[in-house]
Amino acid sequence: MKNLKNTYSELPKEFHRSINPTPVSKPKFLCLNRELANELFIDTADENKLLQYFSG
Repeated sequence: MKNLKNTYSELPKEFHRSINPTPVSKPKFLCLNRELANELFIDTADENKLLQYFSG
């Protein structure tokens, strides 16, 4: 899976706050933009893996 760099975390602390994600028990996609995912080099073949990756 692609490592998405979070540049906001490099800003002064007034601009962000670090929190742990809340796990989701039954994640599902409302919409999956496969064209954009491909442009970002994100593999969309395994939707369950994507759901786990993006749902914390």
